[in-house]
Amino acid sequence: MNQKNFRIGYLLWVGIHLVTSQDARTLTDALGHGFAFFHNSHNLLRKASAYFNDAREPFAITAFGTTFCVITDPRQTTEVYKNTSSLSFEEFIFGLMRYLGLGGETLDAVFHTPLPKDKMGFPNPQGTALGYFVRDMHHHQLFPGENLDLLEKVMVDWFDRHLHLDKMQALCAPYSVSTDKESIEVPLAKWCSELFTRAGEVAYFGDTLHQLEPDMATTFLEYDDLSWQVLYQYPRVFSAKMHAAMDRIQEIFLRYFEIPQEKRTKDAWFTKAIENECRALGISKQDLARFMGMVYWVVSTNTRKAAFWLLFRLMENPSLIPAIRKEIASAFQEHSIDVKHLHASCPHLENAWFETLRMSANSASARAVREDTIVGGHLIRKGRKIMIPYRFLLHDEAVFGAEVDKFRPGRFEGRSGALTRGPSWRPFGGGKTMCPGHFIAKRETIIFVAMVLNRFDIEMGASPTGFEVDLGKPVLGLADRKDGQDVVMKMTPRHKPHVEASQAS
Repeated sequence: MNQKNFRIGYLLWVGIHLVTSQDARTLTDALGHGFAFFHNSHNLLRKASAYFNDAREPFAITAFGTTFCVITDPRQTTEVYKNTSSLSFEEFIFGLMRYLGLGGETLDAVFHTPLPKDKMGFPNPQGTALGYFVRDMHHHQLFPGENLDLLEKVMVDWFDRHLHLDKMQALCAPYSVSTDKESIEVPLAKWCSELFTRAGEVAYFGDTLHQLEPDMATTFLEYDDLSWQVLYQYPRVFSAKMHAAMDRIQEIFLRYFEIPQEKRTKDAWFTKAIENECRALGISKQDLARFMGMVYWVVSTNTRKAAFWLLFRLMENPSLIPAIRKEIASAFQEHSIDVKHLHASCPHLENAWFETLRMSANSASARAVREDTIVGGHLIRKGRKIMIPYRFLLHDEAVFGAEVDKFRPGRFEGRSGALTRGPSWRPFGGGKTMCPGHFIAKRETIIFVAMVLNRFDIEMGASPTGFEVDLGKPVLGLADRKDGQDVVMKMTPRHKPHVEASQAS
């Protein structure tokens, strides 16, 4: 049985019914086709909502014995995120970690072993278990402050060294479409994936990981392109290629941790901090390697897609580029980049970023219902699951205006604060499960795109027809393009002095 046939059989059918205050009322299977859900879940949810007259009431999807109650009212999503007593996210995390190979003893140590309040290392005044305490560590690394600034600087320096025609000709030689003295054409998704994965690797692990395994980024991308199988928890026999890449990543990290810490330099604060916490709990080297493989995954899986989609949308809408170039110009000084200007004084670029997130987000938040729970006046029974589809919220015309399927950054003009702070804005999730990396993702992508536009004229090259967003496979954040599809971007150095960012201010 091939993977395609297995996927169809494994995800066989979907039934949809309305959740009422008296419990669920089963409807006909007019919308109950698993093929539709796993081909394009967003369109199916749209049809389901329309079936119930867009009442924004919870409705249920039942698949192979598991019922998900879908929440589409923004106010009800807030209720879900605030409810930490009868709704839980932990079982999804446990299931994912077990699938990735972490043992029961490790999971028990990480999630069920309270830490001393006066322990060594990062402060833990509540004495919580590492599985919950790690969120505070992520915030310490990724929220605005010195650690985030240092992470940003490493990435700026890395992009600066590689965003020159001669450097790109060498780096992209294995896959560039064409190149000459004046320009280069590259498959955009491939190029962004290589650059962002390598930049994230250097930012978190210094040069050590690349020196240990020069093909680490390539191996990761093989894994990440198939990581939807992890989220579906495919049996190993039907996901051999993904598991082979995952096993290689874990083996590389085993070798990485054999190197003494003092010889692993220029890594991020978080990298050694979480290693020390895991070692203090007695976690095995094998499980430590598996855990760090997960860190590598979440660091790299979304930023590469964000850069791809933003550059792709700008090439589709070249009339937007001049205004962006005008506002970013003063950020590029003789030997430095004023990153504060890029973050605070470039509304056209920021609005394009917001619109890219709005159009590209395709993940969902899930909660397990531990006890009968009322959400928005509706009863959701114990044992069911709740799903909040972010893409559905981000394509609400009542919130974001007309033509939600079109790239229109102007919809955020004068309204970005209200739109991106409201309950419908969930590209990074919400509540305690909100992705802590949203600050670095925005900074990294905006700086990169600004550098590209400052140094190069860009245009769409000859690309395959039929390019599509893949809305069928589950992701951790942003949608990808369909398998094997890419677009070609032609880059020609602009006839002006180019800034070399020896410093980022």
